Amino acid sequence: MFYTDGATEARGAAGLLGVEPLAELLADCEDMSAQAVTERLLQCLDEHLDGRPHDDIAIVAVRAEAA
Repeated sequence: MFYTDGATEARGAAGLLGVEPLAELLADCEDMSAQAVTERLLQCLDEHLDGRPHDDIAIVAVRAEAA
């Protein structure tokens, strides 16, 4: 998972989102597809921002399958 600082610096009513909430969210995504993880992260960001303006946010998720 790669994301720009626009994700960690998303400012909601409680302040900046930060790294810890994203790490907690990602810890529960072990069996999810890359697309599902990305969608879950975007949902988290949307909820945190609650309609507030934000900086650009870019997210890239890659899932490697075992050989």
